[in-house]
Amino acid sequence: MPNQTRDLSFADDFIFAKLVEDVRDYPVEDAVVVNISPSAMVTGDEHPAIVPAWKSTWLKGGLIKSAERAALLKVRNATNLGGCMFRGWDWLGNRIKSF
Repeated sequence: MPNQTRDLSFADDFIFAKLVEDVRDYPVEDAVVVNISPSAMVTGDEHPAIVPAWKSTWLKGGLIKSAERAALLKVRNATNLGGCMFRGWDWLGNRIKSF
């Protein structure tokens, strides 16, 4: 089944990260697209371009014509972006009241 998608494990409010498998005519509004397959990815419609295996490109209003697997990445919210490194962390004082 073409264009099966799922969020990548690090996707959150700060970072858009999606995996698309068996990509066919998949529109990309604005994202860095990483070809994570051993074969070439074809982008564009009127003027096709090749993205080699394990390489990336930036598509804005573009189209992935065909690919085995692609990752789409974009910073959603640049404000306090450094906060994304604290995902899953908690201050020790919240866990041990005597700290």
